[in-house]
Amino acid sequence: MFYVITSDQGRTVHVAEGEQAASTYIRQLMTLGASYSVETSKAPPARG
Repeated sequence: MFYVITSDQGRTVHVAEGEQAASTYIRQLMTLGASYSVETSKAPPARG
C-alpha cells in the first residue's frame, strides 16, 4: 500500500510505501507543524 502525503497547498510532498515509512514521515511533518492530508493507494501515483 502506498501513502500519498499532500500539503495543504495540494502539492504531493511525499509518497511512502508501507505504513511504517508513512508514519515516520508524518511524524516529521507533525514536528514541523505542517498541514497535510494522506491518501492511500494500491499503486504509486503517476509522476506528473
